[in-house]
Amino acid sequence: MIPFTYARAADAEDALRRGAVAGARYLGGGTNLVDLLRETIERPGTLVDVTGLPGTIEETADGGLLIGAAARNTAVAEHRAVRTRYLVLARAIVAGASAAAAAVPARAAVPAAPDATPPPPPRHPDRPQDPR
Repeated sequence: MIPFTYARAADAEDALRRGAVAGARYLGGGTNLVDLLRETIERPGTLVDVTGLPGTIEETADGGLLIGAAARNTAVAEHRAVRTRYLVLARAIVAGASAAAAAVPARAAVPAAPDATPPPPPRHPDRPQDPR
């Protein structure tokens, strides 16, 4: 693994200051950054942990949204304003979560023990079945 500096942001200003450093990446809940580090796809010099920051979702006076750094994707997708004014965002979050959940069984597969009975051969309708 590539060496890096880890820092937990004390507040939003601290997170912005630490994140402005060249090679810095933010670490939040549900990110795949750890996987990217393990595969050496990402090689940040600094990780800025924002999981301790607020996860609030607030509507702004101009009709926008202020989404806190620690807001969970589910909370964002289920927020009334997101579901009514930002439907594409809500759908993208749900689609991303569905794709990630579908990939888990493939990544979590455990190989069989060497002495395990092999699975039966695939069925072919035009050939007689092996009586194993």
